[in-house]
This record gives sequence, C-alpha cells and structure tokens, in this order.
Amino acid sequence: MSPPEGGASAVWTALDGVNDPELPVISIVQLGMVRDVRVDGARCTVVFSPTFLGCPASRLISREIEQAVRGLGLEPDVQVSHAKPWSPGQISAQGREALRAVHISIGHGAVTEEGALGGLESLEKDRVPCTRCGSEDTVLISAFGSTRCRAVRRCKPCQGLFEQLKPL
Repeated sequence: MSPPEGGASAVWTALDGVNDPELPVISIVQLGMVRDVRVDGARCTVVFSPTFLGCPASRLISREIEQAVRGLGLEPDVQVSHAKPWSPGQISAQGREALRAVHISIGHGAVTEEGALGGLESLEKDRVPCTRCGSEDTVLISAFGSTRCRAVRRCKPCQGLFEQLKPL
C-alpha cells in the first residue's frame, strides 16, 4: 500500500470533511482540533484535541477520522491529545463565519490560543457579539447551552437569543 497522492496534504483535505457532531456546520480542521498529521508509508497518525475535556463526541470523532484516513488507503493511528487544550481562539475565520450563520458566537475573551479566562465571571463579563445584529450589548442567560461547550446569551438591542462557545 502506498501513501495517497499529496501525502499529509491529502489527509488534511479529507479531515476537512469530518464535522464535529455537536457543531455539524464546521469541520474539525476549521475548529482547530487537528494538531498533527503524519504519513509514514501506509500508516497515518492524526493527533487531535477535543473541544472540551470529557467531550462525549471524542470517540465518534476518532471513528470518523479513522474512516477518512482509511478512505485514502492508509492505516489510521488516531491519538487524542490534552497536552495543549483546545480553545475557541483556534477556530479559522471560515469556521467563525459558519458558526455565526447558525447563531453561535465567540466572545472576545475566548479568542486567545491560551484558553480559559476563568469560569462564570468571565462568561458574564465577556463581550460577545450578537449573531444577528452584531451588537456587543449582550447578556448571559445561562452558562449551560445545548452542549457542554456552549452558553446562551440574549442581545439587548434586538432581543435575539444565540449561543456562545465558552472559553475553556
């Protein structure tokens, strides 16, 4: 078995077709979850970090990565890494736009590569733009959204509800 045409580049392209099951409008590549891709002969190692410690989707994401790699004729070795925690600051510009289109926003406090600012207080103080009107005059409604990595906010000017990806 020989490596696919394009080697690691072909694997990155295939992984861009693997979406996060809790955020199905965005790929794991756009989310910044994929840390490393190495192709060595017929073996491909993919290292990824889940968006949340204890993320229930990690096992499913691992299986979908395996399928994508096997689709290229390679034997997958998928590794989950917690060495450098994922943060919303790692989401690509294209990914941010995809999330905004489905009313999920990222606060300004969440855009660093380093991760968390710190708990509920940072969620309450974070300036999070409304996905409808763009106003940052928003208020935290609930620290718990439809998944563990989301919170619910309301925009004061337009009264729209939307979700925020929490800084971790």
